[in-house]
Amino acid sequence: MLLMATRSGRPVGLLVCGPSAGAHDPPGIGEIYQLFMDPSEFGSGAAHALFAAGARALRSRGFGELVLWVLERNTRARRSIPATAGAPTARVTRST
Repeated sequence: MLLMATRSGRPVGLLVCGPSAGAHDPPGIGEIYQLFMDPSEFGSGAAHALFAAGARALRSRGFGELVLWVLERNTRARRSIPATAGAPTARVTRST
């Protein structure tokens, strides 16, 4: 699924989600594959709203658990995820 956030008709964020791509994840787990935001939107709440919309979309399609992979060096995302209602299981990975 592809979701887009807009402000005044201008795209400011993009989220891509679907079934978990994890090789060892059982069926029924959804994953946020990508979340991109225009840096001018940092702190505006748009990323949280887009994330919440993605989580609702996955849940409405029967995914009871969500996962999100986050690079270890992405401190902004790692700080923000716990503040998101219904936060997924965050899997932190080292950047290569």
